[in-house]
Amino acid sequence: RRQRQMCIRDRPEDERIYLNVPYMARDFAKYSHCGFDPERKLWFTGSLNRNLYDLVELYGVNEATSEKAKALMKAKLDEVEEVIRRIKEG
Repeated sequence: RRQRQMCIRDRPEDERIYLNVPYMARDFAKYSHCGFDPERKLWFTGSLNRNLYDLVELYGVNEATSEKAKALMKAKLDEVEEVIRRIKEG
């Protein structure tokens, strides 16, 4: 039996990486599998989003992001940077 993948909106608040997405970029945020928190009026994603590196690079991380989410994000970005380094080394 396959388990249902966690919907981005179901992500616990302390695991949400809030992004500084401008209003004009909301469609790109949707396309990039981000969710919108209507109470905070902020877009967010999780550390497993395959677009995380680019989203953080483009929009930056909002101060509403919890320390736990920042730690998850850092671990994932470190993984990505290690893969990039290995590719460049050949």
